[in-house]
Amino acid sequence: HYALALMSAAASQTASQICSSSYTLVGCSCVSSGSEHCHASPDFSTEQPSCVATSAGSVTAQAICLRSPAVERTELAEGPEGAESLAQCPTGTELTSCSCGGSSDCKGARPAGENSNRCHAYATSSDGRVVAKAICATLADASDVAVSVAAAHLAEGNIVKAAEIQEYMPIQSAYCDTTGPWEQLVSQNGCGDITMQTRAAAQYDCGVNPDGTCKKVSLTVPLVAATASEAATNVTVSKDGAARCPAGAFVASMQCLDGCKSFELTCVAPPKEANWFLSGGRTASSWFNGGGDGLESAMGTCGQGVAIGLECASSTMLRDTSCRFIRLVCRRVAIAGSDTTERRASYDLSFAEPAWSNWVSATGTREAFTEWQFTEKHAKEVKNEDFKPAQKVQCSGDYCDDLRLEIASKFGAYGTYKELKGKPAVWTSKFGEYEMVCPPGQFVASLRCTKSYCYEKELLCAEPDSNEWLVGSVKYYSHCFTNAAAMDWMNWFRDASHSVRGRTRTCSGLQPSDMPNTQSCGEDGLVVGLRCWGKNCDRLQLVCSSMETSLNLATGATENVADTIAELMQLGLYTDSSTWSDPPKDGKPSGMRWDGTKLIPSGDSSFLSVSSAFQETSRLYCFVFFVTLAALAAP
Repeated sequence: HYALALMSAAASQTASQICSSSYTLVGCSCVSSGSEHCHASPDFSTEQPSCVATSAGSVTAQAICLRSPAVERTELAEGPEGAESLAQCPTGTELTSCSCGGSSDCKGARPAGENSNRCHAYATSSDGRVVAKAICATLADASDVAVSVAAAHLAEGNIVKAAEIQEYMPIQSAYCDTTGPWEQLVSQNGCGDITMQTRAAAQYDCGVNPDGTCKKVSLTVPLVAATASEAATNVTVSKDGAARCPAGAFVASMQCLDGCKSFELTCVAPPKEANWFLSGGRTASSWFNGGGDGLESAMGTCGQGVAIGLECASSTMLRDTSCRFIRLVCRRVAIAGSDTTERRASYDLSFAEPAWSNWVSATGTREAFTEWQFTEKHAKEVKNEDFKPAQKVQCSGDYCDDLRLEIASKFGAYGTYKELKGKPAVWTSKFGEYEMVCPPGQFVASLRCTKSYCYEKELLCAEPDSNEWLVGSVKYYSHCFTNAAAMDWMNWFRDASHSVRGRTRTCSGLQPSDMPNTQSCGEDGLVVGLRCWGKNCDRLQLVCSSMETSLNLATGATENVADTIAELMQLGLYTDSSTWSDPPKDGKPSGMRWDGTKLIPSGDSSFLSVSSAFQETSRLYCFVFFVTLAALAAP
């Protein structure tokens, strides 16, 4: 239902990556540096399986993790060691990963056999020795899975305008009329009005019935019922260019404001007794505006999903309140099974109702000399009064020096969401080309910039303000992003993310055209650190962890996780800030600093960068060089 590719940090010869506790390891691969070969071996010898990568040089492990009610368990099948090796998944299981280990270089591994349920590995030579490694999954019977992951098809419904709606249904697509106030501002025509394709039914379990037909569930919510239960809510475009339905609600109507320069959405939540709900990751349609500016499209569609919001922009890179371009934000429809005690499944936990923070940056001597920029238009620190966790980071400007955070407001599952709040814990030391990660169990709530092009950064680490949720102990990395991105994150995620894997997560040798301008930690992930690449820190990676909680499957309500936190503290995987010599208090962070591994006195905090030693050595060489020149030039 949710799939994550979790990348480990690069390590010498051996690297490993595990999945967070709510996910199952279903795949394992590796990436080596230079021309070295690598082996990827799933390790099931411990309670929590891991993906282990080995190489003669630097290597990175990538674990493919899945959170789904359809997977009951996974197991490892290994073939005999030899020039070729064949691993067979047991009867009743399905092959989900095929890789090779062993003592020799691996030429490759691929699925084989009937129903592709074997893993065939090959050595690079006839006298080589490899071992085929297969991850095999036992899938639950359809009758035992309380929730069908997603509806297969959306059906029925009407093509209507807002004034013509007689009962609420989810919107699948929106069509932009090609005349309006933008007509003179774009190369062709702008959006003058909105027409919607609504859907009245969702089809699922297609082909199960003897006659080959699909089962069907109604998505219709009567206007009277929605009004009486106060399930209908109107939202407009906010300052960050988005109109978002409340968590768990869908868009039932879209109406132009000021000649479609802005929009108002009517949002409706499915009734609690309904046998369907919104589920899965959030996606977006393509930008559209009537075919102007080369977009060549007057329509945006959610495919087999439904709209849960709308985004506006004056360009296709950054959102703003100008609705010259628009796109739909979408989610899928899931079908609740007959077992109502499990209809709000724990695997569907996610953040909701995010909002972008203010931009931050800093100006220094370099801008003054090279660009005649003496003042900075942005603030130096992200404002986040409730210290909520960041999910995304976006950059623009020279050297990716203008930054902002997308901050989650709520978390939960099904239609039961709660407000998120945190408590400030500690500021990190200043860092440049470096990986800075908050203490275990803490997350990034703010960012501060100093020096030219925001080169010196500081993170404010915070912790949950209640025992209803916690920060997972498993760390993973996002792909890279930069200011010179060729596309925004939503389009990159949909169209290009599949083509930039493995090595691209190190940011080395990666072209800006392969990167978006934003990265996310995923539906249930939050930012716990930041990795800077390049001498100007112009390429960035997010360091992430999953949010975890305990859900009551009958009500969808979160439950206390204090026992889990106590257990993690005993294992050294969670930080108890109250035990610090200078603990945070009265809503203010500790007066100490975190250098990425330990607390240090504020006065001992120094700038951290892997290039610092090189820069100092370069200055020394330059000094010696010029002294030598002066000596040679002397009479």
